[in-house]
Amino acid sequence: MHFLKCNNCGFLNEVKTEYLVFCQKCNKKLANNFREWQVRNPEKTLDDFKALICVSDAEVNSNPVVKKTRPRSLRYWIGFGITLTIATIIGQLFGDKLVELIKFGKTSKNVMEQEWISENMAGMD
Repeated sequence: MHFLKCNNCGFLNEVKTEYLVFCQKCNKKLANNFREWQVRNPEKTLDDFKALICVSDAEVNSNPVVKKTRPRSLRYWIGFGITLTIATIIGQLFGDKLVELIKFGKTSKNVMEQEWISENMAGMD
């Protein structure tokens, strides 16, 4: 089997006939299709096209598939900005109370209201 790689989406289209003109995945015109190639090379056949231009099974199997990483979309950055803004506002308004709660916990009301005794510890060396 021979394949023709789409320049637009990278899909490998199987070349079965000379009439393969559009990509089977994205439906865009293949820039390197047989009809246009034959105009530039009138003495060559479909088998020559497969041998010279197309990708064979062996080449497909020998090359590992590399997944493209897409750049982050606009929705991602808008969501990130909104989340960061909300976190900043909460930190400004309630930051001190949150730190105090995490650091010291909540002291029961009867401990806070009882009588406190203050003493000096003398003789501690």
